[in-house]
Amino acid sequence: MKLYPIIFACSILAMFSACDKQNLDPYHGVNNIYFMWSAEKVSQNNSNLVDSSVVSFGFSLPTLTDSVFVLPIKTQGQIFPYDRKVGIRLGANTTAILHEDYDFNIDSVVIPANQVVANLPIRFHRTAAMKQDSVVLEFELFENENFQTTMHTVITNVATGATRSFVKYKIFVTDLVSQPRNWLSGTFGKFSQLKFYFICETLGITPLEFINIQEIPLFNSYGVLIQRKLNDLKREGKTVYEADGSEMTMGTQSNS
Repeated sequence: MKLYPIIFACSILAMFSACDKQNLDPYHGVNNIYFMWSAEKVSQNNSNLVDSSVVSFGFSLPTLTDSVFVLPIKTQGQIFPYDRKVGIRLGANTTAILHEDYDFNIDSVVIPANQVVANLPIRFHRTAAMKQDSVVLEFELFENENFQTTMHTVITNVATGATRSFVKYKIFVTDLVSQPRNWLSGTFGKFSQLKFYFICETLGITPLEFINIQEIPLFNSYGVLIQRKLNDLKREGKTVYEADGSEMTMGTQSNS
């Protein structure tokens, strides 16, 4: 019985020895390149496979003027000990304007030496136009001397014909904000973006912190506090107005 482990070990050693002597050929498969989130989950908490993202300034305070979005691309195939230039260009759906809406050097994209992933840092600028409509930045990967793009699209819904692309990625950038689910009209009145920011600035919280509050009594106390602040400013001759010129007020429950 004691001979079996020895025989097994010898067999393994002989196998590796034979491999060394044969000088196995290197990998000759396809060096594909694709947008990583279209084939692998975005994060541990988000298992969706996507070919687009949204960058929203809407839930950020007005003091935030730009934001960096990092988009990963990935390769299949052999790893090389030197940087490899990636074929990437703007897609036909792009409406974003370079140096006005975003900054990114599209000519410098490479897969770094000994790596399979490159992270593309795109800096988006918060512009006044984004309060009216979203801008779109679309990237498209194409074949070059280093990479192929044999992965194109996959059908995600047979009934609707919806697809997901591996080589095209859209980023929608907006400064629009919709009414949060936890907005209480009786407490805060009619929703507006100006009012939302005023509440957050007065309370010293971020918009994201606001939308995570669930305690109704806390919201009710906030409404009363904000209305008192508005009343004080009005007495000082600093009345706060909405975008349409009407006076900013809280809801009826905060005026009692």
